[in-house]
Amino acid sequence: MFWDPYFGWDWNEVLQAFFLLAGVLAFFGLFGATEHDDFFYLYKKMWAWAERHNTALLGFFIVSVIGAFYYWRFQGGDLS
Repeated sequence: MFWDPYFGWDWNEVLQAFFLLAGVLAFFGLFGATEHDDFFYLYKKMWAWAERHNTALLGFFIVSVIGAFYYWRFQGGDLS
């Protein structure tokens, strides 16, 4: 939980999530470097996939932002 309603931002959790993401991305890069002779191999494949499915990704992003906004409002007591 990144935001605690009583104490605000939980910076330890934010840092932990950042380092987990950095570790996963480094693993992807090392996998690409050892298996395909290019550090950015998996990133290029993910980018190509995102370019092929840009409409679905945009729709998913819009619905996710709206859902997160209403979850935030519900947690604040506006939609009880």
